[in-house]
Amino acid sequence: YRPHEKQYIFHSSPLKKKLYIGGNRSGKTTGGVTEAIWRATCRHPYRSDLNSIGANRGRVIAVDFVNGVEKIIFPQYRQWLYPSALRGGSWEAAYDKFTRTLHFDNGSLIEFMSYDQDLDKFAGTSRHWVHFDEEPPKSVYVENMARLIDTNGDFWITMTPVEGMTWVYDELYDGNVNNQDSKVLVIEINTMENPYLNEEAIKDFMDGIDEDEITARIEGKFVQIGGRIYKNFDPTPGGIHV
Repeated sequence: YRPHEKQYIFHSSPLKKKLYIGGNRSGKTTGGVTEAIWRATCRHPYRSDLNSIGANRGRVIAVDFVNGVEKIIFPQYRQWLYPSALRGGSWEAAYDKFTRTLHFDNGSLIEFMSYDQDLDKFAGTSRHWVHFDEEPPKSVYVENMARLIDTNGDFWITMTPVEGMTWVYDELYDGNVNNQDSKVLVIEINTMENPYLNEEAIKDFMDGIDEDEITARIEGKFVQIGGRIYKNFDPTPGGIHV
């Protein structure tokens, strides 16, 4: 794993609250996953202060379990984790399907959850850190913040702002972006800034979406979606639609 510029800023920042927003395929989830792995294994290359904590308890939450965790998050963990870091030396030995928890050889654990679970499922024991992959509902966010009180823990959100100007914009982005005195690190990244992507493929994708979606999905910026749903609708009598 060789972090690009924005990923390096994300990994090296000592701030406890991080909002990493960007376009699709800009490397947000990869950065979030490797950050979690480094913390769980106590081998963070940019934050030596985290390595002295020892065994720690983390939580990763995605939109849903089948499509978010199993199809996106798990492949990333399998790609970047080395087997010797896991309890029993393999994913199969280390992952408890009943509790959806991955156990590490050093005693650390990572619990995997999804936003479609009942709110009370997020209560209970404390965690040292929480990774939200894509934008969490406000109620889920608040419940998980309570899990970090005992440990004075950290959280990071890796997301593409496709939902428009939601509570994340009001409470975490606005007032913190480009603010050197902020306690929330806000990183913005354009899909085009990821040096590992094919530029032609990105342009082909952009040809199929409108300007609002380009702003959100490529530039990674908050936008208030508006206008007609069917922008090509022709209301002319006798035209192709009427």
